[in-house]
Amino acid sequence: MANHVAVTICGAEYTFVAEESAAYMHKIGAYVGEKMEEILASSKVGRTDAAVLTAANIADELFKAQAAAEQLRRQIKSYVDEASKAQGQVTDLKREAVRLQNEATKTQGVINTYKSELTQAKEETAKARGEVDTLKEELVRAKEASAQAQSEADGRKEEITRLKEEARQAQEEITHLKEESARFQDTAAQAQSEASRLNDEITRLKGEAAQAQSEASRLNDEITRLKGEAAQAQEEITHLKEESARFQDTAAQAQSEASRLNDEITRL
Repeated sequence: MANHVAVTICGAEYTFVAEESAAYMHKIGAYVGEKMEEILASSKVGRTDAAVLTAANIADELFKAQAAAEQLRRQIKSYVDEASKAQGQVTDLKREAVRLQNEATKTQGVINTYKSELTQAKEETAKARGEVDTLKEELVRAKEASAQAQSEADGRKEEITRLKEEARQAQEEITHLKEESARFQDTAAQAQSEASRLNDEITRLKGEAAQAQSEASRLNDEITRLKGEAAQAQEEITHLKEESARFQDTAAQAQSEASRLNDEITRL
């Protein structure tokens, strides 16, 4: 509904008909009156010219305000477009941020996995270093044992050389004893022959000759046993020497017995 408002402009009353409020129309009237009074005060013009100039100035202000408003609208539209574009960029950035967050989460998982593997690798490395140190210690001990074994082997070689020399000497002595035993066998054979001859000549000494024959057989068995044991070391050699000594005693006894029998035959 239109409002009828009486407004005073430069002392003249005017009635405004508009839908705006009375306060608004009084404000417009005051503004137009103020502008007209400025023109009247600065120029020597009448009220009509002042009104026209006021209208021209207000129209100029309107056009300028419209141009400024249009410029402002264009700027606002530009700002809105930029804001919309920025909003799109913000949306894209948000998506990118979400994607980067997801990748960061995945990357963190990978990093945690790598950290776990690195920790495990460090533990395995420390364990391997411990095993290497242990192996180094065992290697040192093995080298020391090898050196000791080499020293013992050298000692064994010297001992083997010495034993070989002793075995060679023992073999030579065994050969010598065999030769001496062969001589003793010849002597025993001669004694046996002498005993058999004396047994043929002296019947009553037959029993004694048989005893001499038994003794000679025992000596032959002893010599055979000595041959089998000749391969033994110095202890066997000593034993052979003792047996040889006994055999010499027996041969001496047989020789003595033969001499006694000869004496007995002579006496008979």
